[in-house]
Amino acid sequence: MLAGTFVLGGAAGGSLVALRVARTVHEVIDGPASTFDARVRLLIYDRALGLSAEQRVEARAILERHSIERFALLGRMEPELGRARTAERAEMRALLTPAQQKELDRLAAEVDAKVSASKREIRQESP
Repeated sequence: MLAGTFVLGGAAGGSLVALRVARTVHEVIDGPASTFDARVRLLIYDRALGLSAEQRVEARAILERHSIERFALLGRMEPELGRARTAERAEMRALLTPAQQKELDRLAAEVDAKVSASKREIRQESP
């Protein structure tokens, strides 16, 4: 009987944790691409600093406001970032087997497509 109570308690606790994690993931993922990094940083700050509900609201506004500025800076750095990304991938390919190279190429294409989609979304959001 006692073991059953522990099992049920563990299952209930695990379910609550899973629901909290799912909600947190949706809070970070949902929303415009231009403020994704702000939502991630807010999650990190909230966990590290234990922000109150009021602080979270104000911190989110601050981070989202500066997120747009950060994206503009990244846009200006894109040529250099692209060259670094290309060099990194070339070095990684040299390390890998042919089968791994194929998978790396697939992953790189997937990442590139997501980055391109985010850039288009951000351009559409910009005033």
